[in-house]
Amino acid sequence: VSIDDNFFEIGGHSLNAINLISAVNNITNKDVKLSHIFKYPTVIEFAYHLEQLKSTKEARELYTVFNPDKQKAMFIFPTIIATIDHAFLERMSGFLREYKIYAFDFIIDEDRIEQYAHLVTSLEEEFVFFGYSSGGTLAYEVIKRLQERGLRQPKKLISLDSWMIDRLNYIPQDFRVAMIEKAKAHGLNAYECEKIVKYMDMIDSTINQGEIDVDIAYISNSTSTKEEIEKTLGDWRRLTSKEVLFYGGFGEHEDMVRMSLKQNSQVIENILSSGFRDE
Repeated sequence: VSIDDNFFEIGGHSLNAINLISAVNNITNKDVKLSHIFKYPTVIEFAYHLEQLKSTKEARELYTVFNPDKQKAMFIFPTIIATIDHAFLERMSGFLREYKIYAFDFIIDEDRIEQYAHLVTSLEEEFVFFGYSSGGTLAYEVIKRLQERGLRQPKKLISLDSWMIDRLNYIPQDFRVAMIEKAKAHGLNAYECEKIVKYMDMIDSTINQGEIDVDIAYISNSTSTKEEIEKTLGDWRRLTSKEVLFYGGFGEHEDMVRMSLKQNSQVIENILSSGFRDE
């Protein structure tokens, strides 16, 4: 293997990229992102970039941009275990080539909603929000803050199998344990595990309530029952004064951004094409 060989051209893929990044972070105590290996796929490029990075606590990149030259923008909010789940973003950006995709990292600071709101309005004039799983409810909270501040709001919220948080202490203890075990199994360092804990703490201290003035496109997984879909649609309808549209997705919940990502990206593209039409 040469220092000029491309990681992906010699057989690398998203899952072993996660393991590589985790090992680098553990050894160097730096905050290398999965996106860095897509930006710097050769040894020589990656090594030079690594030298420029400060330690984990000194500097953090709050988002990664895919398809940066495009005009239509979509902000993607992280899941609980975003470092692993966001391995799908590079593939998804290839399916959605006409859209600039901002993928947010999870902000561990308590004023995270305010920070997301500031970032969104400082980066784009017109945009759509997207959240997979827990990312959808985080996106909803940011829309509420934008609305409270009288700031620009997204043209649409796309919820990929997301749900409403309707009570405090929402997350069962066994789920908490499972998330940390999953993170450690993938070699994530202490800082990444801290982000997961902070995310779950945020959910447990949140109840989604209050109307937003944004259309919501809800995409369900393919195994949801009619009753489960109706309940989720009803929950989202209580949270917006605008329309809630239903789209049938592909795959079980976890498979939606893995084996079924191409089909679900087509659904998302159809929603986006209508979301950016002139009103």
